[in-house]
Amino acid sequence: MRSVEDLTYLFYDEAGRDHQRWNSGADGGAQKGKAPAAVAIRLALVNKADRERPHVFMTRVRLPLSRQEAP
Repeated sequence: MRSVEDLTYLFYDEAGRDHQRWNSGADGGAQKGKAPAAVAIRLALVNKADRERPHVFMTRVRLPLSRQEAP
């Protein structure tokens, strides 16, 4: 889409630390087999009136499925 200037994601683990990438299929590490606790989404759209100042929209979504249930 031509009007999308930038789309980025920032992932948060259950301790609230942010990560540029998330790989639950990794061969080890804190992310293995887990979903992020939250994801921040930043969308920047082209501002045709002023290209130096895009329209920016941000949100942060909690993912309750990331919690582990006790057996």
